Amino acid sequence: METIDASAAQIMFELLEEYKNRGVGLFITHLSPRPRETFSKAGIVDLLGADAFRESVADAIALVERSRY
Repeated sequence: METIDASAAQIMFELLEEYKNRGVGLFITHLSPRPRETFSKAGIVDLLGADAFRESVADAIALVERSRY
């Protein structure tokens, strides 16, 4: 993701919050620095935690697999 505006970040926050409240594990991958800053300002980083932001899908999957054992 290269860009995201504040209203889209708010919608994303609400969607992610709903999924998190349902117990769904969430990861964000391949996020560029500018959108990450917007996510931080919108409270998404605090909502999900820093570990939910991974460099790649493979990295996220590896984290999930390691946590299963």
